[in-house]
Amino acid sequence: INSFIVYKNATHISISSDQLRNYIIDKYKIPKSTISKVPNFVDTDYFKPKVNPEDFIPNRVLSISRIVKQKNLSLLIKALSKTNYGLDIVGDGEMKEIISSEAKNLKVDVRFLGIFPNEKLANIYNRYPIYVICSNIEGNPKTLLESMSCGNAIIGTNVIGVNNIIVSKENGLLCEKNEEEIREAIIYLMKNPVVRKTLGNAAREKILKENSIQKFVDKEFFMYKSLLKIN
Repeated sequence: INSFIVYKNATHISISSDQLRNYIIDKYKIPKSTISKVPNFVDTDYFKPKVNPEDFIPNRVLSISRIVKQKNLSLLIKALSKTNYGLDIVGDGEMKEIISSEAKNLKVDVRFLGIFPNEKLANIYNRYPIYVICSNIEGNPKTLLESMSCGNAIIGTNVIGVNNIIVSKENGLLCEKNEEEIREAIIYLMKNPVVRKTLGNAAREKILKENSIQKFVDKEFFMYKSLLKIN
């Protein structure tokens, strides 16, 4: 009810993805003309590839995430079972003990690294060959955008909020929410550094083109200019 009142009385609405815009239009019958899409931005001068980082970790994948049901880390644990690859998780949440228990049962080497301030994350992204996001649903996930900006090879689930960012086999790999498919994608990228580099470069280019701070400022300025009817 509160969302309905806010949306119905708003002069203009700014959202971060097409999916969210379509949801608001369908659910609340808001005219499309009153909604602007302004995706999240990334500081591409900070979140950028680091050439040959000294502390590179070759046999582990990275996930930066709240440890909650929506992020579906259980699926990633299952995907990593029957492989020789480990998982490092940056973040915390209510399901940490459950995820830890599942990892032990499936003999998956998981390390919980805790929470880091944003200014330390670029170095973390650059330490890993692969970044995986297994969410059930997303909005416009900042960690995915940051990871792509750092040139990581990305694996993501084919869900709202991820499949509008990752173009499979072009700037990352999209998988259904299936442990076998995700496992195969991880093994494939781990064994193919040239493919990782190609996908990572394309991911970086996409962020530069669509999610830089300048792109964000331009879109915000255009939106406010339109609202104020400035010529």
